[in-house]
Amino acid sequence: LKDKLSDEWWFLVGALFFAILSFRIWRKKGDDPTPKTPIVAHYKSPQNFPAAEMSTFFKGHLDARALTATIFELGVLGLLTIKEENKKLRLLKKRDPNPEELTDFQKYIFDKIFKTSDTRTLDELKHKFSNYHSYQNKILKKLKKDGYYSNLPFNGYTVLLIFIFILQAGASVPFFMFYNYAAYGTALSAAITLFFAFFMTSKTQEGVELDQAIKGFKLFLEVTEKDRLKFHNPPAKTVD
Repeated sequence: LKDKLSDEWWFLVGALFFAILSFRIWRKKGDDPTPKTPIVAHYKSPQNFPAAEMSTFFKGHLDARALTATIFELGVLGLLTIKEENKKLRLLKKRDPNPEELTDFQKYIFDKIFKTSDTRTLDELKHKFSNYHSYQNKILKKLKKDGYYSNLPFNGYTVLLIFIFILQAGASVPFFMFYNYAAYGTALSAAITLFFAFFMTSKTQEGVELDQAIKGFKLFLEVTEKDRLKFHNPPAKTVD
């Protein structure tokens, strides 16, 4: 019994080693630098970033909100007009974009909207952007090229940690039949390794400062929206 417990504790030590190894890899390659500036309100989009790029950078992925924001962004650029008709939003084409005026994602949205007609309602476009996620990697790669990321999602270090996880998970299965402590230790270590694998995306110092600026812009929008709602929906007057 003593020998069995001794063997199992060695497996626990090995599991702890891999957990520490995963943490050290994350600290070296996945942890972001410390911001040099605090979060302060910004009154406009940092560096005039396109909506899709700013959203993808801030969230780490491209979502439907970025798509909607890009449509309104095209309106701000003077390429389309948005009107309300019978409680529906209609998009009307104003002009074609100039060469190099739009990002690839903006051009994709513009072409999808006005491919067959110069006027469309939003309801008609519900299923026209099914493959917009394919632009996520393009945007992320551009952000890295511009110096905001040092490691992108699912990089080589992520693959390394997932490989370690697979080895650990596979090793824990037979241990459950004979060595419970070893199995639990190995399974726990595998879970920790997998956890760190999904946090291997890291920003550069410039990227961290941009992240702070985006948070400041978000703070400004939240405050102004709260004030706007108070203005349009004032509290009911009372005799007090």
